[in-house]
Amino acid sequence: MVGAEEVAGTPGLPRPRMGEEEEDANKNRSPPPAHTNYWPEEEPIRKMLANCYKVGILPSGWDIGELKEEGTKAHFTLKPSLDEIKVKWLKERTVTIIFQEGSKNLPKKIKEDVIRAFEDIWLGEHRFDPSISRGRVRIESSNVLSYVAKDKNVAEWMLEEMSMRVALKRRWYNIAFKPWMTKVEIQEARREEANDYFWIRVIDVPIHAYCYLESAAEMSIGAIRKVYPSKKEARTPQLINVHMNIAIECLPRLKETLSFTTFQGQEIEFQVTNALTPWCSKCQKYFHLADVANVENTFTQRISARVPDVEDHQVLLEAQAVKATVPEAVPPTIQLQVKAAHSHPKGVRPIMARLIMTPPRGTNDASRLPPQIDKGVSRHPTRGSWDLQDQHPTELNHKTLINQALRIPTKRKSNIYVGPSGGYGDQRGDGSRPREPKDAGNC
Repeated sequence: MVGAEEVAGTPGLPRPRMGEEEEDANKNRSPPPAHTNYWPEEEPIRKMLANCYKVGILPSGWDIGELKEEGTKAHFTLKPSLDEIKVKWLKERTVTIIFQEGSKNLPKKIKEDVIRAFEDIWLGEHRFDPSISRGRVRIESSNVLSYVAKDKNVAEWMLEEMSMRVALKRRWYNIAFKPWMTKVEIQEARREEANDYFWIRVIDVPIHAYCYLESAAEMSIGAIRKVYPSKKEARTPQLINVHMNIAIECLPRLKETLSFTTFQGQEIEFQVTNALTPWCSKCQKYFHLADVANVENTFTQRISARVPDVEDHQVLLEAQAVKATVPEAVPPTIQLQVKAAHSHPKGVRPIMARLIMTPPRGTNDASRLPPQIDKGVSRHPTRGSWDLQDQHPTELNHKTLINQALRIPTKRKSNIYVGPSGGYGDQRGDGSRPREPKDAGNC
């Protein structure tokens, strides 16, 4: 080998070791680093790389770099010249295959079968030397894989074709061929591309406005570089959010809301997000942050509840607590605070409840309140429901002042219901299930 410090041996073959190096090897330690220059030995190295990727023979005895050990972890800093030769060899024979629209999110087995069907095309046409066989496939992501060809002529032909439609089991798949790049090169290319545009995402696109969306964004904001498909899976298309890239010079005209007026006078409005829009990593929604979501509930829902002999009033659901404000005509005011205790195996989340009694408005006479104002709860031994204990007859007219309509949505889409019997469960007192409130959800 040739380098700043000459090292005896040939790449691919074990280096002869002296006594000290034998001892270091037994202790899993790296030998003293040698700043080896592998470029003079490029051809032998390329042959060993070919045997590695074509036949599967792994090279042994290479001085690949400096070893650093930390407990059960080992890290190698590779020799620059050796790694450059490897990257150069891979670029000549590796192609990035992208499954295009209509062929994304396929199972791994189907992706590999599509590539094998593509190989059947040029194998059947005898396009290359008969000794060239199938290449190696490495799946990178949901719609991207790397293909290492057995010969560089195959890779060059694929790049010239650029794209192709492949038939497999009476279905067509669209695939595109791109030059292979390392992860660092991909990141650098993305940074350069990101300097030319900014992105927007239109949330919950209405059916009425979908066909006008691109024209509206172009007229109100600026030139559109790319519109991403609004569907995650071609076999189950949905209209959810639409993602667009817009020229960076249009950034001053960025909008946060788009709206339309139809010929019938209907107002259609939807929100537009961008990289600076607050996003909650907990509930996966825009327009608030995760820390704010825990304190100030962004999922605020008003549920109508009926009180006997009184007009309707509003119940405000926020931050996993329910506060019911009863009109002055119903003394005393009752606030029902609900906190989740633990999950129930059947999908119904039991809750702990505490009734807090306060004097009617305009009076501070606490003696008018029942003597025991902080009530405990008990769990029903068989039904998995929770009941209030020791309820004062004057405290609640029908066991619970809030009845018939109070529902708390959970992540499992089950209802926790405060029924007229005072029980807590997923059904009303008469055995029927309450209707699920609109826009149910919880951060």
